[in-house]
Amino acid sequence: MVLRSPARRSGSGRNRTAALVGGLIALLAAMPPALFAQGDSVRIPVYRARVLGVFDEVTGEPVEGAEVLDVLNGNSALTTKTGTVSLIFLPDGGSLVRVRKVGYEAQTFQVAISATEVNPITIILTHVASLDTVHTTANATARRSPALRAFDERRARGFGHFVTDSVLRTSDEKKLSEVIIGHIPGVTVEYRNGAMYLSSQRVGTFGPSKCYSAIYFDGVAVTDRNLASYNVSDLGEIEYYKGGSTMPPEFNGTGSACGVLVLWSRER
Repeated sequence: MVLRSPARRSGSGRNRTAALVGGLIALLAAMPPALFAQGDSVRIPVYRARVLGVFDEVTGEPVEGAEVLDVLNGNSALTTKTGTVSLIFLPDGGSLVRVRKVGYEAQTFQVAISATEVNPITIILTHVASLDTVHTTANATARRSPALRAFDERRARGFGHFVTDSVLRTSDEKKLSEVIIGHIPGVTVEYRNGAMYLSSQRVGTFGPSKCYSAIYFDGVAVTDRNLASYNVSDLGEIEYYKGGSTMPPEFNGTGSACGVLVLWSRER
């Protein structure tokens, strides 16, 4: 699995990255074939230590100190000098992962942790364009990532409902469900077994029924629709679309018939 930016890398950068990826594969191959032993009684399956490597898009060099975060439970680890990290802190089955470091554009994606998903993962980070500090009149939107500039464009078109960074930064101590109810009209939050879901009604063959809105995090569809899994302090923007007529095509995927809640991570 290789995630990369659309920008073109130099030949030397590709060669360095290829060599480092080869090192990752060799590292995984050197692991015990069955189990890792911890003490005399606790054994951890080998697939739980799946390796992720982070590299610079231009130079192909490993990126040390990049944060690899489990978005859903807050656990994280930093990459080493080799740009690698073990994903042993992720739960069985996998989770939504965000990789970020100052000076680079963050990446968010699903990672599987299972006996059939053991290949190393390579992440290519792209540098964020810096502004010339002499020009103090530069447009503020130039400092935003491409993803959030797209958020601004959708907001300007007037479809859907939007909660901006300035609102979220004053609501860090609130639950996500409280922010949504307070700023997005016509939505309902349903509480079930300690979890909270954004719900709506749809009419089918057997009459009206409740269903839960799909959730996208940093543009990636996630399976966890429990609002309690997400902290307001991690969020920079929110957008919500109730139905297909107003829903952008990029969010109109499987499971979106009951509405879509799109969450964007905060740019520190």
